[in-house]
Amino acid sequence: MTPLDTPRDERAHPWQFDEFVREGLSLIPAYAPEWTNHNTSDPGITLIELFAYLSEILTYRALRVTPDAKLNLLRLLEGPEWDGWRELLGAPVQQVDEAIRLRMQALSHAQCAITPEDFERAALEAARRHLGPHERVRAFALAGADLRRGRHEQFDSAAPGAPEELGDVSVVLAPERELDADALERLCRDVQDELAPRCLLTTRAHVVGPVYLHVFVGCRLGLEAGASLAHVRAAIDAALRRRYGPLSADEPSDIARSFGRALHLSEIAEVIDRVEGIDWVDDIAVHRIATRTMASADARIGVRIGVASTLAEDARLGGVVSIPGRRLMRDPQGEVTSVALHPWELARVQLERDAMIDASQAPLPGARRPSGAGDRP
Repeated sequence: MTPLDTPRDERAHPWQFDEFVREGLSLIPAYAPEWTNHNTSDPGITLIELFAYLSEILTYRALRVTPDAKLNLLRLLEGPEWDGWRELLGAPVQQVDEAIRLRMQALSHAQCAITPEDFERAALEAARRHLGPHERVRAFALAGADLRRGRHEQFDSAAPGAPEELGDVSVVLAPERELDADALERLCRDVQDELAPRCLLTTRAHVVGPVYLHVFVGCRLGLEAGASLAHVRAAIDAALRRRYGPLSADEPSDIARSFGRALHLSEIAEVIDRVEGIDWVDDIAVHRIATRTMASADARIGVRIGVASTLAEDARLGGVVSIPGRRLMRDPQGEVTSVALHPWELARVQLERDAMIDASQAPLPGARRPSGAGDRP
């Protein structure tokens, strides 16, 4: 709260003569204990009263800011070429106060981007100017890396980047609404053009679209009586898209998605279990993990919720490129519970083709109907 926003009765007020005298008398025992005569006839008390009188005059003048003084302050803030002060001559003091407040707000606006938070804030402001003030956009800035080079999977934010990238700052923009490739490219280019003048001399800003980690899952579930497997499959696809986005133009935007947030298998189970027509869901399995540069990978890892796994048996993707073992997060018992994301990534979850088993009609041999968290009351 600025001094101008502070209620008048809470602002500093000048001390009165009696307050200064009481303060001076209270200091005598500490600094002059041998001084025992505190009557008004004592010459020392006369000096205290004289100094109290002068102090009262000085504090009154110091705290009395006249309209002319405020107008002179506004002229200093606006600069020597500003002639709008003529319109404020004789104006109410509240109008001058409001002009000073607005000018201070304008001066406090950051003109340069130095920290990652500065780049995120500037990128969001630029993106909203292009998309509209009501469009939801998320931004994440990563210093010391150029994510346009395709090093999404290999880059380690805890380790120093390559020497040629030390001056790079990558800003990941993720609009809540799905944009086509051309619109997203234009948005990134326009935001990057606005960030360039704000960079320091040795800094290069790069704006890229959202970096997704695609997770393809399967499950075993039981359908309610009369439910169609094809309709349930389509409903699951829609529910996963609403939860993990991006959304189409006609879908509500009511879920906040955060960069780098771990993808919990129990969360996927909850999303699927809420779909109309499903009685219970079990055995959430991660069949594929793919980055944007590996969208056609066809390796399967088969990590299931509540089932202990080892890196050598079911976390290996195979082939030339594989997802590091740190993608799989385990509980103290060694069971895989979630998939880790890099700080600049967002998760996109899709139902793997032919990976949904209706076990309500034909349960697996030796299997029993699950109970507990997956059941509906």
